[in-house]
Amino acid sequence: MLTNMFLTTKEKFTDDDKNRCIPMIQKIIDFVKLTHDCGILALEDRVARETHPILVTGINLITDGTDPKFVERILLNLIVSNEYTGYELLEAIIAAQGILFIQEGVNTHLICVTLASMLGSDYFQRVGDKYFLFQFVQINREEYTKLVESFTGRQGIPESEEFEKLIKSFNNEQLQKFFRNAVIENYKLAFALRICGYDTIYAVLSRLSFRLGARIIEDMNRETVNISFCLKCQKELIEAWKKVQE
Repeated sequence: MLTNMFLTTKEKFTDDDKNRCIPMIQKIIDFVKLTHDCGILALEDRVARETHPILVTGINLITDGTDPKFVERILLNLIVSNEYTGYELLEAIIAAQGILFIQEGVNTHLICVTLASMLGSDYFQRVGDKYFLFQFVQINREEYTKLVESFTGRQGIPESEEFEKLIKSFNNEQLQKFFRNAVIENYKLAFALRICGYDTIYAVLSRLSFRLGARIIEDMNRETVNISFCLKCQKELIEAWKKVQE
């Protein structure tokens, strides 16, 4: 519904309108990083500091566990009833879409690219300037290959043995099937790999495109992720793969 609203709006957005929306995209990315590091309930502490009605309402809804269909409907109703125009309309749509992405658990990079694409391709770098993410995924293939080859030597923790055996048993076709059907959120794979041995990490990254691999490494480098959460991600991926095989 929000996508349709954005695509069918007759509003013509100026460069000034788009530039004024960049801080909203950057704020959404900050929210995404916070939820990845500390969980979605960490957003509750941010509500008191927010003034935009779409963000305030959206955060309250998703932290309360509201069904995504109703979250989208409510935010869309707010946008229509508030009769936003110009940059305020574009900003409101971006804010609402960002909230939905956060609730869905979409990969950080995809959120950043998708929201930036609402402004136009010229804005990709401008949106990403303050984020290591954009600079990181734009490394060239040679640099990425050197980075991947640096993953040697370290052993994984004993509890990750089942996951590591599964990953290393995949041929290229099975690995692609694993990504298409079992890996719903790339950051979960990143956290699952974080406690694996370097040979397992290499087995995955060496067979990915360098853009996807770079995004996974970016997620692996996040702080404040404990071992129990990494093990939980491994278990979820193992179960997802078993369902794919049924």
